[in-house]
Amino acid sequence: GIELYENGNLINSGASPLTNLTQYNTLGTFNVTVKYPQSQNYTASEETHWITVKDTTDPSITLNYPENNFNTTSTTINFNWTATDNYDTNLTCNLTIDGAVNASNIFSINGTPTNYPVSGFNDGTHYWNITCWDDSSNINASETRSFTIDRTPPSLTVQSPVEGYNYTTTNISLNYTVSDTGVGIASCWYT
Repeated sequence: GIELYENGNLINSGASPLTNLTQYNTLGTFNVTVKYPQSQNYTASEETHWITVKDTTDPSITLNYPENNFNTTSTTINFNWTATDNYDTNLTCNLTIDGAVNASNIFSINGTPTNYPVSGFNDGTHYWNITCWDDSSNINASETRSFTIDRTPPSLTVQSPVEGYNYTTTNISLNYTVSDTGVGIASCWYT
């Protein structure tokens, strides 16, 4: 009969034709050997094949914070993401801001949120994304999001009522002009 070995361990034997279906869930290199032991009329023979199981799946990346189109007056942003992989427990990631890698080789645990603070942003709109890779060099980049730093307060000019003027009526018109060079005006009120 024929004998089938995987990494030196007998996994099947029987008459020809001999088949075996093995699913490899572990990365690595395996050898499969088919042996035909010597019998009365035939010379023994043996043949070995090497099987390499590789990870070809890119990691996935979920951006957690800041959300897209985030507005803030803070010049420090805490970037937060979750990288997930089908095999590796640890991934390596880069943080890209405004088209340039800001931080490289950031250690990210598979399926666990990673936080990375960056300080010193100037006013304006900025763009960010994350690129991660696993131990098999599978690489993926996240979507690109934007955030805006706006530390300049709006400009307000009150034309009416005139400051210091004593009115003899309870019906006073309010007239003002407001402008903003940053993200715009969310609301105005008078007290």
